[in-house]
Amino acid sequence: GREEKRLVNSLQAFWSGLQVLTGDIDTAIKSFGRFNCIFQRYNGCIPELFYLDTASSPATGYPLRPEFIESVYYLYQATGHEGLLDIAETAVKYLDSYARTSCGFAAVENVMTGRLEDKMD
Repeated sequence: GREEKRLVNSLQAFWSGLQVLTGDIDTAIKSFGRFNCIFQRYNGCIPELFYLDTASSPATGYPLRPEFIESVYYLYQATGHEGLLDIAETAVKYLDSYARTSCGFAAVENVMTGRLEDKMD
């Protein structure tokens, strides 16, 4: 066989929210867990690309995408699980602590170092 890499990108964090909207709550919780692990690993940042099999990231930027927190919202609405409120609170604290600048928020250029970009799309 050929070598295969299990690559996810930050936009895919919407998937668990979509699963909730289709009524597939159990599967949504499982797929959300993978992104939550990445979220925790990088202190609230989900890198643009992430290899699940090697736990590495070839694209380390994070432009403050909303897909992860949207999935948190939909999962909480569907389950009422209090732990999701903790994740949401942590997301806000992380965002405020690493991306806030004197005039708003900046995208993260490198989730490994915390270096910010001089912009926010």
